[in-house]
This record gives sequence, structure tokens and C-alpha cells, in this order.
Amino acid sequence: MSCCAPLPSPRCKGSRSKAAYRSRTAISSDLGLSWSHESDSPFGDVNLTPSATTMNVDPAPLRLQDGSAIAVTMRAAKLYFWNSEDGLTFTQVDDFAIESSAFAGTGLDCMGLFDPTLVQLPDGSIRMYVTCESASGSRIVAADITIEDAP
Repeated sequence: MSCCAPLPSPRCKGSRSKAAYRSRTAISSDLGLSWSHESDSPFGDVNLTPSATTMNVDPAPLRLQDGSAIAVTMRAAKLYFWNSEDGLTFTQVDDFAIESSAFAGTGLDCMGLFDPTLVQLPDGSIRMYVTCESASGSRIVAADITIEDAP
């Protein structure tokens, strides 16, 4: 079992360094009872100064049925997609981000997108669930994700 989540840095005790904000991966061989460090900075933001526009937060990785992986992260209330062959190092899908404005005209009045989750359904299709934050509250929205082969 492999997991990708923001983990506090043990070196930060009481202070926040840029290491405290980045995503890392850990692996478990006992169904999650214990975890071992696996990889730092799967999204390549290890040396960036922490800010809403540089740090990938709320990572949602998904190991696909073919063994590859995809992920979605949030940066500045936008969602970014990533591909990975090994689930350890991800490459951002170029020129693609989902902004809250994608929901304009739907009656949702989204101001930001948060807490994405990816699920692969039994038929192999991929669905993303995400929180749409608006002035009137939060709603969970869903979108079907299509993976296209590179030309």
C-alpha cells in the first residue's frame, strides 16, 4: 500500500519550514499499521518557497488498474493533474488546470475547489469528487476524468 499525503517534517518542531508543507510518500506492508518513508517531493515542489501558488496540497493519487498512477493536487484553489509510471515521481499534465470558473452558469457560484478525491470505478472509468466552496456554503461535485494517450 502506498500513500501520498502531506506529512509534518520531524525537523520542524514548533516552527514551519518549507519542508513541512510539501507532499511525501510512505509505504506500508501491514495494511497501514506502520509506515516507512518512501519518497520526498513527488510533485517536484521541494525547493520552492511555500505559497498558495507554488505548493501542491491536498494530493489525491490513484493507482490505476494498469499499474500506472495519476494524481490531482490543489494550488491556489485550482486543480492540477499529474501522471506517473511508478507512483513516486509525478509529471504535471501541461497546460491543464480546472478553475472554479468552470462551474460558472451552473448555479454553484464556486469561488474555489478543494479536497479532491479520485476513484477508479469497476468499469475502469475514473471519477473525481471535489468540494466547491461558495459564499452560500460547500457542495461536493463530481466529474468523470478521461485519460487520453499522448500523440
